[in-house]
Amino acid sequence: MSDTIKRYTKIIGQGGTGLSERRRLPRLGKIRTGKKEKKDSGNAYPVAVDYFICDPAEGHEYLAESFFMKFGDKPKVLPIMFPLGETDKIFPQAYKKYKVSGLFCTGNGVEASRLDDKTNKWVGRECPCEFLKDGTCRSVGNLFFMLPDLPGLGVWQLDTSSVNSITNVNTVLEVLAQLALKMGRESVAWLPLLLTISPITVQIPGKDGKLFKKEVYILNLSIKDTLIDFMKMEASKSSSLPEIGSDMMPEPTVEEDLYPEVNLSPKHLLPDETEKDSSKVDSFVGIMRE
Repeated sequence: MSDTIKRYTKIIGQGGTGLSERRRLPRLGKIRTGKKEKKDSGNAYPVAVDYFICDPAEGHEYLAESFFMKFGDKPKVLPIMFPLGETDKIFPQAYKKYKVSGLFCTGNGVEASRLDDKTNKWVGRECPCEFLKDGTCRSVGNLFFMLPDLPGLGVWQLDTSSVNSITNVNTVLEVLAQLALKMGRESVAWLPLLLTISPITVQIPGKDGKLFKKEVYILNLSIKDTLIDFMKMEASKSSSLPEIGSDMMPEPTVEEDLYPEVNLSPKHLLPDETEKDSSKVDSFVGIMRE
């Protein structure tokens, strides 16, 4: 140790884990696919919609007007970009069960972490369990993306529990990753893509066990041009476009649009998920599970 005072410019901590090494893109808000409507009794109930709803985070309320001016009142297509290509960062997925107080259990289909109510500690266990069968646990995907046509530098979050939407997005991301390599790019980062929502008809078992048809709205990823034109255009661009660091992506916040009964207190969030979401539960509801 030196006896003279030194000027320090970074907080590095032990092992390079100090404050100056931390990075996190701001979450500009959520893009929702549903809303609440009131019954004659005055109680609100969730309704899925076939368009995207902009719900800016606190401090970014001005983006609602920008969203409306650019995309209209009920857009079904949004131009988006991903700031990096790691799918576990731009589209993390997990089984999740919430209680009123917050996240209670989360898993991957093989193993899970469950909150012990007595010790308030997370305990490992097998997955799935009875909660998946009774419907209180569900598959959840959190899609993070940029809206390059809007002001601001940050990401938007869209939550879905639709198995069709999760399958669609995973499939297109894998195809795009292969195309990116063919075009001399390292990943899907910064590719100009389209996020769409559209109806499909599915068969759902009723209470009596019989199947009935129902129209639901699902997500998909697409491109504006033909595949040939898209590959030519993107291959002509620089293949060295930098990705952001994977540690810059924010953790998913509470999926309050999928779990309306959850208290938004961050008490029972995952260790790196302690940033309280500024969006309100009243603005509610994500894509249905079908």
